[in-house]
Amino acid sequence: AHDASKAPTRLRTLPLDRYGEFQPAGEGGMGIVYWAVDTDLNREVAFKVIRPAADGTTETPAAPLELASPAKDTPASRAFETLKQRFLQEAWVTGGLSHPGIVPVYELGQTPEGVPYYTMRFIKGERTLATAIEEAKEASIEERLRLLEPFLKVCDTLSYAHAKGVIHRDLKPDNIALGEFGEVVVIDWGLAKIQDRDDVAHERWQDRIQEYREATDLRTVASAMGTPGYMAPEAAKGQAEKMDPRSDVYSLGAILFQILTGRLPFEFRTFGELMSKVLQEDPPAAARMEAGVPEALSDLCALCLARDPERRPASVDAVASAVRAW
Repeated sequence: AHDASKAPTRLRTLPLDRYGEFQPAGEGGMGIVYWAVDTDLNREVAFKVIRPAADGTTETPAAPLELASPAKDTPASRAFETLKQRFLQEAWVTGGLSHPGIVPVYELGQTPEGVPYYTMRFIKGERTLATAIEEAKEASIEERLRLLEPFLKVCDTLSYAHAKGVIHRDLKPDNIALGEFGEVVVIDWGLAKIQDRDDVAHERWQDRIQEYREATDLRTVASAMGTPGYMAPEAAKGQAEKMDPRSDVYSLGAILFQILTGRLPFEFRTFGELMSKVLQEDPPAAARMEAGVPEALSDLCALCLARDPERRPASVDAVASAVRAW
């Protein structure tokens, strides 16, 4: 069901009166997300659309209908077609996953100008796990341990995705939305890999790794300080073919370490510095970095952050079971 080759290429055109009251709500690696109202069903939706950027501008239009696809047979149109393939893969994969921790996709189509879009549930609230970790940074260990509740919900979501053969590959606190009513939702599946299928996102993944390598200071790359710090060694080396569920386990270990200590396992400014550390050094023990960190959770972090994937817990279920046993 997740074979991206079966994703529709002939998209239905958006009826002009279907959605209204568009408001920009955020931007991602491939496009723009708007808050909108589905007038047919009287509900709020998140309306995600590709940003063609054919004119080279970066300003966000007030509504997605202002976007236009590039002229045919141009370099911009060829880049647009590649972006479209990745966008459809994201919609296709996310739409095939049905779990409370994954945003449901409602509809897939294209605007009258030929720009692909898909709609999904709009998550109320602006907090992410990154926000929650930052807010608890100076709090007591007891306060920070309360974040184990959303952490376990993330584990349950990933366990489901892995059972469906989908690896997230970009797991970080910024990609974990915390809703107003206790929802914990793993978002941004644009770099997801489907096991035993052609890797449609491979080129985009390699481009991102190359961007990190070329940055003299990772603070100059938008969101880069988040992603590399949670990246497994095999991912940091650009070995996408070696990534499996244990790569997501590594990312969970980095998130757990940050919950417990308020910092990432390794401090770094450049990608080269990070590479040197993740490939040659063991991370410090969380219990040694922060007084009061339970030894059992500190030991679990160390296992998840093992350089050798074979030494990590074999599954996300094993990570969740260890936290629940503690």
